[in-house]
Amino acid sequence: MFQRLKPNLNSCRAPAPEKLNFSGRFSFSTSFTPKKVSIKTSAAFTRPRTHRHGVRTNALGTRSDETDGVFTSQVDKTNQPLVPQSPQEDAPSKPSHSTPFAEDVKQRLPKHVAMIMDGNSRWAEKNGLPPLLGYERGVESLRRVVRCCCQWGVPVLTVFAFSADNWRRAEAEVSVLLGLIGRCVRQELPALQKAGVKLLFFGDLERLPPSLQNDMQSASLATSSNQTLTLCIAVSYSGRGEALRAARQLAERVRSGHLTPEDVDEEIFREGLSSASLPREFQDPDLLIRTSGEQRLSDFMLWEMAYTEFYFSSLFWPEFDEEAFKEALLSYTTRDRRYGSH
Repeated sequence: MFQRLKPNLNSCRAPAPEKLNFSGRFSFSTSFTPKKVSIKTSAAFTRPRTHRHGVRTNALGTRSDETDGVFTSQVDKTNQPLVPQSPQEDAPSKPSHSTPFAEDVKQRLPKHVAMIMDGNSRWAEKNGLPPLLGYERGVESLRRVVRCCCQWGVPVLTVFAFSADNWRRAEAEVSVLLGLIGRCVRQELPALQKAGVKLLFFGDLERLPPSLQNDMQSASLATSSNQTLTLCIAVSYSGRGEALRAARQLAERVRSGHLTPEDVDEEIFREGLSSASLPREFQDPDLLIRTSGEQRLSDFMLWEMAYTEFYFSSLFWPEFDEEAFKEALLSYTTRDRRYGSH
């Protein structure tokens, strides 16, 4: 249903896909397993649609095999690594000394880039595709950005994969999105290891399915010594929630007598945030990039972004390519970051 996009380094924009139409009403209950996401109907489907190529889909647009009322998403049956593995054109096994930036510009590149990867489902709607294919194509964009960070010497990349507010979405959509995250973590691990990418996960991870928690913990441990790029993935994340948890931890330490109220300062407060797992010099993003034309933080890293530079792109996330990322980084290099000094 979804073929891997082979990016061209000169022009990585995704081609406009063939338009398909999917619809249907449904009611779902979901279950998680380590290897795939199963979506089971709790009520009879209204007549499933069949597009002109004869592929049956459910209302989310996931290709489905109908067996005793169980529709298994094909999202976990693909095998597309997050870091492309072609040694000739894609795999960033070591930092590249060849970049599109002059040496003086390279010295001014951000050390920590944060990304709000917005517009996946709207891109799919614009192209007449089901939402899931928008998220699948969004994975392609993340591959490109990870590759660029490895090659251009950006040491930290934090991406907003699933917000705490996303739990309010339909149960079936939540199931598919978390399944996509789990599948990526499992299948990308060998390529990320080879590329020297260290994986960290931010957010209220205890709320996630146990199988996904295990995948995340295993990936973090396996990549803990890698140094080319630290890729932080925010899942079940809320900036306000992070601040509340940090405040509660401090209150408990004061109540137990391990701290006095006068001891509490910014650095102690930071210890309760997910970003504390990064070295202190990298905890605050230098640059935030948000796609799809939206211009807000959406509860992402609120404490850490006090002095972050913002860059808003009108492109939907699946359209965000190497050239768009380069433009965002170049924009950052022209900023005069004064931190209130003058």
